[in-house]
Parts: sequence; C-alpha cells; structure tokens
Amino acid sequence: MAVNSELHRRHIIEDNYCQRCREDVETVTHAIFKCPTVRSVWENSSFWEEVQQIGEESFEVFKRVTEHYSHHDVYTFSALAWAMWTSRNKALFENSPHDPILLATGFSKYVSDFQVYSAKVFGGRRGNGGISNSTWKKPPAGTLKINVDAATFDDAVGLGVVARNSHGDIVFTGARRWRGRWDSCIAEAAAIHFGVELAIRFGYRDVWCESDALNVVQKIQQKQLGYNYVFLFISSIISLSSSFSSFICSHVKRGGNTVAHFLARTVPPEANEIVNFEQFPESIITLAEMDIG
Repeated sequence: MAVNSELHRRHIIEDNYCQRCREDVETVTHAIFKCPTVRSVWENSSFWEEVQQIGEESFEVFKRVTEHYSHHDVYTFSALAWAMWTSRNKALFENSPHDPILLATGFSKYVSDFQVYSAKVFGGRRGNGGISNSTWKKPPAGTLKINVDAATFDDAVGLGVVARNSHGDIVFTGARRWRGRWDSCIAEAAAIHFGVELAIRFGYRDVWCESDALNVVQKIQQKQLGYNYVFLFISSIISLSSSFSSFICSHVKRGGNTVAHFLARTVPPEANEIVNFEQFPESIITLAEMDIG
C-alpha cells in the first residue's frame, strides 16, 4: 500500500512521516490503526483489545481476528479497516473534511445490509457451521464446562484453562507455559488439548469445551485431518474426547472467554504447569462473574 514509509523507501518522496498527525512514520499499521485521527474509531469498537496488540506487522491482526471472531465480526473489522484507509485518502487527496466515526458507521452499515440481503438470497447457507455465543453460558447439570485460550509471546506460549460447573462456580483453573515461537492456530489447538487433558486427569465424564478460536473449533467439530502441525493436536483431541460419555466443543467470542484469556496471558515465565482447585485470586473470581451472561 502506498503509505509514506513505502514511498520514501522507493525514493518517491523525501518525508516518511504521517501527513495527518506528524507524530510518527506512516506505515500501514499507523495509517489504519494507530494514527490519532482514527484511534477513536477502534477505541469504540469491539476490536480495541486486538488493535492494542498490533506490532509493525499489521496483517497479523487480520489473522487473529479470523481465528477468534465470527464471520460477521470479520466482515465488520474489514469494513472498519477499509473505512480508515478511505478516511486517510479523503484527508490527503480530496481535502475533504469528514468524521472518521461517521465514515466507519456507514461502511459497517453497508456490511450489515449486505449480510441481511445475502441471508435472504442464499438462505443463510454462508454461516460458520455453528452458533457462537457472545457471553459465557452455564452448562447442563452434571457437565463440566472448560474454557480455554492461548497467548503467544516473543519466546513462549501461554495456555489458560478454567473449569466451571452448572452453577457457574469455578472447579479448577490451569495454566501452562511452553518455550518457543508458535503459530497462533497451533497455540489455540494446544490450549484445547490442555483443557481436555485436565478433564481426563481429574475423572470428568461429561465435558463441554469452549474456545474463542473459531477455525480450530470448526476443525474439531468437522473432525478434519491434515499434515500441518496443528492437526497433531486436532487428531489427539478427537481421540481423547472419545473417552468421555459426552463431549461438545463450541466457539465463544472473546468477551465470553475472559478468564481463560487472563490465565493464558499471566502464567509466570518460570512456570511449567499450575493447577489450582481453591483460593482463587480475586481477579479470577471477578472476571468469572463478569463472564456470565
């Protein structure tokens, strides 16, 4: 994309700074996500947490969104990103005063209108293959519900698991940290595998596993096989799940998976595995209460 950093690298222009804010070099990441002129749009969206984690490689965030969010959310995120690029071009080339928030709202409405139209024309056949919950839901009586998540760091991967009963009470939490650089899809599959391992270890028979990694959940639901490393975890999860009397694997949006997300991101660097059955930290209890919809 023809941002100033790229044009400067090609010796087309002399100044690589953002012409709108003059505070930083204009990269794709800066133009779409980090420039103060567009920041308020992302702050008021459901994607702010993801945007805050963006490094210099802007397309990594698109990968995370497609893995953790529903198709509807992916369309909305893409519309907002395109709206911010349009906002940039309007300011630079059309000298057109406008409100980025109103522009983003208009783009989002186009996406929403198209999805309504698409559902009528195609009969909703473009769904994601299952219902994604926005909030945490209690499992049936006698079923253990385990929520899992993964977090990737520069040189390690954190895995988080929280298990709750039909009353919403925490039964146990688990956290594991492995050294190495992992693809986020593999890390999410490893988190589900960790959760299933713990459920088997502690003798549970009826298990509902929930993750915010939509593509991994779909692979498990569809019992997909393949040669990528992620399928080593997928095939093992499918095999292990046969030992349960009942097993469900479903997708939940990030907002309904906050406890597992917190555990994955805060596992101590020196820890290999931590499992806790009592005296849960106040931060975990508070997040668990907020999780419940």
